[in-house]
Amino acid sequence: MDDLDTTKQNIFSTAKLLKENNSNEAETRFKLIDIILKEVLDWKTEDIEVEKHLREDNNSTFADYVLKTANTAIVVEAKRISNFSLGDYNQRKILLGKSFLETELGKAVVQARDYARGLGIDFACVTNGLLWFVFPAQRHDQVSFNESSGILFSSLEEIFSTYYSEFTALINRASVLAGSLELHLYGRAENQIDQRHLKNFFSPYSNISKDNPIYENLSSQIATAFSEKVLSLDPDEFSRLYVPNAQNIKFDSKIRMTVSKRDTVVAKKTNRLMRDTDRDRFVEKVSDNKNFSKLAFIIVGTVGSGKTTFLHYLEKIKLQDLLSSPDNNFHWIRIDFLESTQDVPYTSFIYEHLFRYIQASNLGDKEKSISPAYASEIESLLRGPLAFLSDEKEKNREISNLILKDYNEKSPYIEKIFRYHSDKSNIYIIVDNIDQIESDIKQGELFSATLSIARKLNLNLIVCLRQSTYIRNRNSPLINAYDYEYGQIDPPSVLAVLSKRFDLLSSIVQGMSFNFTAENGARFIVDDASEVIGQLKESVLGNEVGGQIEVLASEDLRLALRMTRDFLEKGYSNTSQGIQSYAKGNKYILPKHEALRAIIVGNHTVYDESYSAVGNIFDSKLSIHNLQLLKLFILNACVNRATLSSFEGIDGDEIIEHLKNIGVAKKYTKQVLKVLCEQRYLFTPSHTVSEDIAMYAPSRLGGYVVRELLVDFTFLENLMFDTYISDDETWQNLKEISHKIESEKNIIRKIEIRVERIQFFWKYLTKSYSPLLNESLKRTLPSEWCNDLFGDNTVTLENTFSRVKGSAKRNYGKSKKP
Repeated sequence: MDDLDTTKQNIFSTAKLLKENNSNEAETRFKLIDIILKEVLDWKTEDIEVEKHLREDNNSTFADYVLKTANTAIVVEAKRISNFSLGDYNQRKILLGKSFLETELGKAVVQARDYARGLGIDFACVTNGLLWFVFPAQRHDQVSFNESSGILFSSLEEIFSTYYSEFTALINRASVLAGSLELHLYGRAENQIDQRHLKNFFSPYSNISKDNPIYENLSSQIATAFSEKVLSLDPDEFSRLYVPNAQNIKFDSKIRMTVSKRDTVVAKKTNRLMRDTDRDRFVEKVSDNKNFSKLAFIIVGTVGSGKTTFLHYLEKIKLQDLLSSPDNNFHWIRIDFLESTQDVPYTSFIYEHLFRYIQASNLGDKEKSISPAYASEIESLLRGPLAFLSDEKEKNREISNLILKDYNEKSPYIEKIFRYHSDKSNIYIIVDNIDQIESDIKQGELFSATLSIARKLNLNLIVCLRQSTYIRNRNSPLINAYDYEYGQIDPPSVLAVLSKRFDLLSSIVQGMSFNFTAENGARFIVDDASEVIGQLKESVLGNEVGGQIEVLASEDLRLALRMTRDFLEKGYSNTSQGIQSYAKGNKYILPKHEALRAIIVGNHTVYDESYSAVGNIFDSKLSIHNLQLLKLFILNACVNRATLSSFEGIDGDEIIEHLKNIGVAKKYTKQVLKVLCEQRYLFTPSHTVSEDIAMYAPSRLGGYVVRELLVDFTFLENLMFDTYISDDETWQNLKEISHKIESEKNIIRKIEIRVERIQFFWKYLTKSYSPLLNESLKRTLPSEWCNDLFGDNTVTLENTFSRVKGSAKRNYGKSKKP
């Protein structure tokens, strides 16, 4: 049996004996509290000061414990094991009001508070070994002590059977160092009524603070498999990993919506490089340029579509034989501007890459490259000044000095080498991630430097760009400087990419073993981590979790990989149950709501649009009450129109005119359209809003928000926390209900109250939507603008609530107490 199980048994046995003997405070501390502090909460001996002396009202007194590190401290006041009748105060969160402070526990709280204040410490805890009450001893945010709340764990049975994770996440050493006390005890400021977002006062996932144990043990391997680190894999591994074909979905039957494709933004003929025939044609042109004519290509694609991965695919797979030939006259020089720094001029950055390539390749060979590149200069010297020297060694020294001077200056050396080889070899300079540089001016400078060098050295050129970057520059002299050929990267299937990444992860961790402590304190040992990865792959790709990632990523592979990492880190709770089930040959489906929560929230404890991959569709951020749901109103109309099989887009001017008709100014409409595109709910050819773009179409993400996620409990609850609540009554109700949720210990009842909170939020959304809907009906806008989105979905939402509460009863109904 593992150490934690043994510790738990010893704690319960000791507590029982101490209670039977009515042991005093000293014995309680020595035999029980010391053990819990050190062996359960992981405080080290050197962190703990006992009998800390302080003077209070000219009297000497002593704090029982001070848990102290370099950046935090907690006073722990210990009492004998028989103390504390809780009376009416057996809640999770307890307001530190006057009536509570007159109870037996309250008097101990005051004593601990005064000790903490005397020592200049902000946090305190009262315990008799069984009960643990943690609270803020002093505040620095203009909130009084009596307006603050403490967190109560009323018994060891409660801690070890139900709230072990929450208990350790609050006051174990690692959590305290990570700021758990500040988060849970200072997490709301109710006097800031002008900040009417629940995220400023509450967190729906305050008990989720630790990484999933699988992620904790395999984090570096997961980071490798689900990031661009795979680009460094050898050709064989990369070949097994790469997905060479684009996804092709024309109609999504689940949401009954036509999935419009992004047309190419290039007016000229464009090769679709994810199609076999176009890709083969492109590769043949690049590799079989026997007359060494100068070629120039622009490859465009959406954000995260796989442009960089395609370049590596060409290099590692399609062009591998050419690049590995010992007598190679084919050169592939890839320059990634993600590696550039602001203090290095772009020309110097490019030349440094070229210089390093010469050093590492046969272009740096004396006989094959350097001597012939300098042949005419050497001949001139030998016929001229060096003809007066009879010593061959001295002649060679002078020639070496000439070449060494250019070598040290770099640019003359580079230019002579490449000019010599440019009409004898196929040399490609490949420029990637230009558009990762935010400044348009800097992008222009970079373009100019790259094109100037390519022309000066007579090199072939391949430039990768986002579609939006190409749109901004397509009429500039920089683009027109070359007679480009064009290729487009259409993103492959997200699920196909994730499947191969899971296979890669499984091979990386094969044979690795690890152990972890489960939610109930039990110890688990995993002999072969690849078996766990098999479970994860099945759980993600074999049900709706993978579908959620695919839809929410909206064809952005980089984002899909990040979402998957977030899911693996924070996306499910009962890991041990899944591993046990999988080991027995049973299929264990990880709850899709946990995956959705992880995708939406990421590594944070509360949703905030500013860092989430999912934009808040319930708040247009216009600071206008009646236009708060304009974002959703526009998206709903676009999704409704896309239901038609003949749908190709909805005209932007049409949207503007309809909304102008019901009283929405053009500037607000354009602002919201821009945000909808930025958040991937709508798209246009260039992903921007401008006068020359006529059509908008909803993405699959936009369709799923309107048709599926709008009535999803997890989606609603998370986005609610970052939605401004303008209605006074609703705001007060939501705050009061949130307090009840935080104080409630019974899990089933907690979920029932959470449902009640969403019901209030839904009513608020319905009320906020009605001005837009009523005006559309009154002015007889087309039918796609006139459906009662919330009224039509109320019954579906009630069914969702019934499922949520039914699931809670099935999972937690056996126990009368949490």
